[in-house]
Amino acid sequence: TFTETKKYKHGDTKYIQHLKEACIFASTHPKIRLFIIYTSISYAVGFIGMAFYQPYLASIGITVTNLGWIFLALYAVGAIGSKLANRIEKKFGERKILIILLAITALSFLGMSKTTIVLGALFPIIIAATGGIFEPIMTDYLNKLIDSKHRATVISLQILSVQIVATIAAPIAGWIVDKWDIQTAFTIAGLILALDVVILIAGLNAIKRKYPDTYLKNQ
Repeated sequence: TFTETKKYKHGDTKYIQHLKEACIFASTHPKIRLFIIYTSISYAVGFIGMAFYQPYLASIGITVTNLGWIFLALYAVGAIGSKLANRIEKKFGERKILIILLAITALSFLGMSKTTIVLGALFPIIIAATGGIFEPIMTDYLNKLIDSKHRATVISLQILSVQIVATIAAPIAGWIVDKWDIQTAFTIAGLILALDVVILIAGLNAIKRKYPDTYLKNQ
């Protein structure tokens, strides 16, 4: 039979105050603030881009029968990437791995904007691989940077920021596809991610100059 889970009284009952403190902590911590901006853009673009994979793949000649195999490959390489993420991160370090992964993703979106042959199916698979590596790495970085008191709330704020950006950007992306075409949408996505690379590099350089101790954490 089912039994009700034992209830525990939460130690912190001042929820609004706790949320306010977590927001202040995240907004005033230079690296956490940068990572929230960075992931809000990159995750939102990746999430919206995935919604257009099927029409893109159909446009380059992938049959409906083979779409399932492509998506199987996406999830498989993503899982492999996650499995190898720790080894890859140790090899490159924080700065290089974040720049490389985002740059590869940006180039893949730009590649999809120019490709009209079946080999273009490789680009979504590459994006899935970089995403599989990126997510556990970024989660680990944030967990190490955030103190235990604020960790759950700040992670929730980071996820919320991604959802807000994606919610705003999704109808705009759909409008671009309707007005022009899917290649134009992928071009814009690639350029936005390229801008995100610039934001990341500029932010890390600024943190290195102003807050060297914060910069070195996770290196």
